[in-house]
Amino acid sequence: MSGALHHRGLCQPDGRYAPAADEWYVEPAWVWRAAFRTIVPPAPVWDPCAGGGTVPDAARALGLPAVGTDLRDRGFPRVTGGVDLLADPDAAFATARRLCGGTAPGAVATNPPYGGGRQAAAVIAAALDLVPVVYALVPLPYLASRGRARLLWGPESRLSHVLVCSARPSMPPGELLHEGRIEARGGKEDFVVLVFGARRPPPVTITNLMPEDAG
Repeated sequence: MSGALHHRGLCQPDGRYAPAADEWYVEPAWVWRAAFRTIVPPAPVWDPCAGGGTVPDAARALGLPAVGTDLRDRGFPRVTGGVDLLADPDAAFATARRLCGGTAPGAVATNPPYGGGRQAAAVIAAALDLVPVVYALVPLPYLASRGRARLLWGPESRLSHVLVCSARPSMPPGELLHEGRIEARGGKEDFVVLVFGARRPPPVTITNLMPEDAG
């Protein structure tokens, strides 16, 4: 990161972006295209933490019907704001179903707010109560936690696939990106897409994801 970014307070001394409001970070669409090609989700696809609509746009690019909702209304035409999955899961699901023309979503796919891992776990758990299949983009260290062991590895876990992003995805803060104050550059952290419910484990299948233009 340039000194200009440090001076404007957009970046921390270690080169990472300053924390984003509502933990809204924008992943590259190739992550979802690769994930959906590897494990085809049951449609329609719903992202309850849609931000600017990366997930539903990626799903639609592959011919999958998809909708997006978010806690905040940021003015994106393809994302319905003011929908809080954690506060009222049933109301959020009803909104998604209405947006899907009355068809219940078959899968949730989302880059959830992380919240030290706790908020991401809450989003995953809420989604698993509503749909058969859940995709969640999380940092690689998310897999190594005693507190999440039951969700990920316990006897009742529905985790079926771990899709490793072999190219580190850029994850800039959404507000700064969409204001044009920064550009997406090379990623600094490793991420995985966790897929729950696509097949009953064991065993969990581990696969790598690569962008389309990778050599």
